[in-house]
Amino acid sequence: MSAVPTQFLARPHTQPTIEVPSLADLIRLVRATAADTHRWQSVLRLPDGKDRWWTLLSTNHDVDVWLLSWRPGQATDLHDHGSSAAAFTVIRGELNEV
Repeated sequence: MSAVPTQFLARPHTQPTIEVPSLADLIRLVRATAADTHRWQSVLRLPDGKDRWWTLLSTNHDVDVWLLSWRPGQATDLHDHGSSAAAFTVIRGELNEV
């Protein structure tokens, strides 16, 4: 009988301890980020065409902060972010969810 390569052996799965921010914390973070225009205005892109645009502004072990833009007529397909929590704000224009 041949040995099983170590990369195929079952190992206990451990998740890092992550403190999930409260909704109030997420709202404060979104509002503070939106108000800090120097943080995001220089990296904002508004591409033409059908593709939306995004960039990661910051990340740590608890939270990712993304800046996204959609032009009129741009959309994203229905998708799932798993067990993630989210909060967002619209800085200019309006967002229609269907």
